[in-house]
Amino acid sequence: MNNLNEYLTAIQTLLENSDFWQKVTIAIISGFSVSLFNYFSSKKQRQDQAMELSYTTNTSSILDFKKDVDQKNISILYGENHELADLYLISCDIENTGRKVIKNQEIQK
Repeated sequence: MNNLNEYLTAIQTLLENSDFWQKVTIAIISGFSVSLFNYFSSKKQRQDQAMELSYTTNTSSILDFKKDVDQKNISILYGENHELADLYLISCDIENTGRKVIKNQEIQK
């Protein structure tokens, strides 16, 4: 019982000490300030994360074999008398590399 009284007296002395309350106040204000700073900094980072698309293109000539053959003998015609100089196969892969979801957006050049 004597230990309990000493313990309660120590707590009462600590609570009456103004230095203790100053330290508690500084700790609370510091914690609140850090929380506000983290909140606004993470909000700004989220706003800075724009939609980002990356793409890769692959281009290959379909008529690569023309290099080995005399080109005067091979030609591609379309329509009535329109001749193509070369024919290419182009593929494009588009990937969302940003952190925002992109929904129903048209892809424009």
